[in-house]
Amino acid sequence: MREQLVLPEAVSHRVAQLLGAPVERDGKYCQLIASAEDHLFIWNESEQNVLAVNLSSRGEDKVQILNLTNCPQHTVTGLVVSSRGERICVYGEDGITAIEVPRRSGSEGRLGGGDAELLCRAFTLYRSREGKSVQKCSWYPGSPANNQLLVLTRDGTLSLYLVMDHGARQIQQVSLSGGDKVAAALGETAVDYCVGRPVDNGDQLEAEASVWPVFVLWADGGVFCVQTGAVDGGRWTVQGPIDVFPEQETDYSQESCGIVTLGESEGPTFVSVARVDGTLLHHVLLGDPKSGQLTLYLYEKVELDLGPLNSDPGSCSVFSCPVSLIPQLSSRSRYLVLHNSGLHQVCLPSVSVDVEELLREDTELACSVEHLICTRPTGDSRPAPLLGATVAYPPAVIISLRANHTLHTMKAKANLRYIQVLSSQEQDMNETDNNVTRNNANDIEQRIRNILSHSCTQPQLLSAADTNTSPAQTLDLLTRATETLQNEYLNRIIKAQNELMAEAKMLRAKKANQEAQLTKLEQSRTQLRANAENISERYEDIRDKGASLAARVETVLSRLQTRVPGASHAELKMARDLKMLKAKMEQVQLATDQLKEKEKYQRYQLDQVNRSVQRCSLTNEQTENIKAVLQGDSVIITDLVKAVSGAKKDATV
Repeated sequence: MREQLVLPEAVSHRVAQLLGAPVERDGKYCQLIASAEDHLFIWNESEQNVLAVNLSSRGEDKVQILNLTNCPQHTVTGLVVSSRGERICVYGEDGITAIEVPRRSGSEGRLGGGDAELLCRAFTLYRSREGKSVQKCSWYPGSPANNQLLVLTRDGTLSLYLVMDHGARQIQQVSLSGGDKVAAALGETAVDYCVGRPVDNGDQLEAEASVWPVFVLWADGGVFCVQTGAVDGGRWTVQGPIDVFPEQETDYSQESCGIVTLGESEGPTFVSVARVDGTLLHHVLLGDPKSGQLTLYLYEKVELDLGPLNSDPGSCSVFSCPVSLIPQLSSRSRYLVLHNSGLHQVCLPSVSVDVEELLREDTELACSVEHLICTRPTGDSRPAPLLGATVAYPPAVIISLRANHTLHTMKAKANLRYIQVLSSQEQDMNETDNNVTRNNANDIEQRIRNILSHSCTQPQLLSAADTNTSPAQTLDLLTRATETLQNEYLNRIIKAQNELMAEAKMLRAKKANQEAQLTKLEQSRTQLRANAENISERYEDIRDKGASLAARVETVLSRLQTRVPGASHAELKMARDLKMLKAKMEQVQLATDQLKEKEKYQRYQLDQVNRSVQRCSLTNEQTENIKAVLQGDSVIITDLVKAVSGAKKDATV
């Protein structure tokens, strides 16, 4: 695991020893230091080589010397390194030299295995011609192999070179306007550029799906956008100058000199433009770079405290770029401002705000500026500008090269206002009941942050060793430092202390109130517990009574069940006999009805016989026999009637 970036003082002395005595540069801007991954690269003007400082090595020997096979035949004012640290480029107004860095090897991944001195292949990539001096160059981020160099010349030509092992060839070029002396006098000259975030191109293949917009700044403040990468079959297109709203009055006495883009990956793009007088113009880019309709909305203007830089009577060259903007790869919301009087850090808390919210009038868009280093405390001090600054991470550490060739490191502090914007956005996105309580608890933290946020900072004084100040100047510096300490630190600390005391007093009152409420709640809980016990006892009594009543009901039901009438065996037998007797009675009734019918028929026959005039032909004996038969039948019928009557009486009983 990579250790924290710590640069021992011995390493700084070793670097100063290798760089030798400072070289007089006539006030020209220089950026002779750059970092990539865990290495810091420094250009050594006296020996014409590059120093590589390992920032994560555990050993004492952290510095390696990279000697070149072909030393640059031009002045060197800038050094840039590729993102993976494979190639280095040193450049000046009259040429560019490309350097191949040895591969890493060994247990700690040192360059070339860790040897103290290494020989690196170097060749001249570009030599300036008339009117084509180099303004800036950087490694093109859209290169798959990380071996393409983007070069801007004074005549407004933007070129892309493919860097190979033994040479380079130009693969793309686009020319903007200007380039002659009249155009240069009017500020129509390209002075700086920056590469924006890639834009996906859905019509291309996945490997060629990114368009890299390059924003080119002119000295008169105009900004051009060059579409590079996979667009129109590989041809670059130019848009601009981009319109700026609201419109500003053109001031030809204050030329622009630096540009940088910022912004999150999903948010809007912000463009910052620096002028030679130390003024920063913050814009938001409206529109899509692929559509060709771009607009810059100027929402903030910041004036830096550059000290005597603004009051120098000497005129400054248009192309010297006295103020340089250096992006921080560790954060897309802040950048460094390097100038002849020191170093500033600017943070834009608005990078996390949507465009619609950004354009509202009530939106807080003010940036925060920190004055980190001051190299010229008074107007009479000898200029001792920094020779470059870079940011190495993690964690983010600002490393600068002083004029006496010593390294100065300082930790890049997190910006409180940017943290407040992010925290407020998170609170708005997650606004629930629990979050509301948590927000109320964190309200004091936000107030303390607001109180402790500084409107101005006291920079570190890193002037030249032979700087002589008069007692009045020393008193003035001391007075300013004391005033800054009093206003920006002590007063704010006292105010924060008072705020904390008031908050503590309010919390104590809340605590006392809550304790009183807690006591009442305890009493209520005791009363409720007693009531609950009474209710529980009553419930137990009611449940016992209910169980007793249920048992009594069951007893009554069982007794009632026993009293339900039931037939015995004799009764059942009698019922069967009665059914049989009833059947016999029905048979007897049927036989009686038949006999009655027979009797009725016989009477009818007798009546018919009596009415007949014929004499009876029966003898006396026959008549007596018939009478005897009839009498016998009458006796039988009488017995049957008696039997039926007796059966009816028995059935009734």
